[in-house]
Amino acid sequence: NHLLLDEPYACMCPVHILQGSDDADVPWQHALKIHEGISGPRVRFTLVKSGDHRLSSADDIRLLKSVLAEMAGPMP
Repeated sequence: NHLLLDEPYACMCPVHILQGSDDADVPWQHALKIHEGISGPRVRFTLVKSGDHRLSSADDIRLLKSVLAEMAGPMP
């Protein structure tokens, strides 16, 4: 009853999926399938090489902050 990917899902808000290639809980192929099922003007997918499920290394946190800043846009 709650499947969303049986047809394209139009999303007008920004979506950026960050996925670790070494995630033991969510395979990167599953995250890519979700990405491919979403249509919209600002839909992105980033596969973090050697990233795990938590994406908690210093480099991962820097990437997350950068993506959030980009999505939020310039500050007034």
